Amino acid sequence: MSQEHIILYWIYVIVMLTGALVIAIMSRNSKGVPKINYFISLFIPMWSAILYIPIATLIGTNNINAKTIFYAKYLDCIVTIPLLLILLCLTGMYNMKKNNTILFGVAFSSIIMILFIFIGSLQIGINRYICFFIEALISFIVLWVIWGPIENIASTQGYKVYRLYKNMALYFTIFFGSYFISWIMSSSVYDLVSKKFYIYIFITISVLFKLGFGLVNIIGLRKLEENE
Repeated sequence: MSQEHIILYWIYVIVMLTGALVIAIMSRNSKGVPKINYFISLFIPMWSAILYIPIATLIGTNNINAKTIFYAKYLDCIVTIPLLLILLCLTGMYNMKKNNTILFGVAFSSIIMILFIFIGSLQIGINRYICFFIEALISFIVLWVIWGPIENIASTQGYKVYRLYKNMALYFTIFFGSYFISWIMSSSVYDLVSKKFYIYIFITISVLFKLGFGLVNIIGLRKLEENE
């Protein structure tokens, strides 16, 4: 990995930790937003930053089947993606008792999805395609839950909550898709683009997804409480 790539990963770490600090400061005056929303929004960038330190120090990678596997990225996503989904679900259920079946269901599904991406990255031939097909299937199921059952729940929470949920669901869907498309293009999967281009795109999407989603969601909930 070049010096430029290492610097980019360190910039990512600094940006994520700075974002986490901003959320921590905001949580001191919660404005009625539940503490759990702040905690999850704060934990996601902190966890991601910590997991990217091994990558920046050339520890969290390995070469298998002539491809570079970033173990730390999988450990990052197996925690952050489920938490982002839970954060979205909490928004959709903002004014009601939380449906733990849906919360844990989407979180567990996303963990299985990421495990299949990891397993697929270690495979060659038909086994790789089978793993990624299963991952894609689970992804569509997760998106169906977001735009089906949870959207229906959000629609019963009042216009303001429903509007916020739909905006956040759209935000999640766009960056969820972008995140995994960029992952598929990486050297650890299909190696479709140059490493330099991939790292710039992946880091940008990661910041907007893992940090941006939490910040936008918190700001939206704070405005919601202020207008009550």
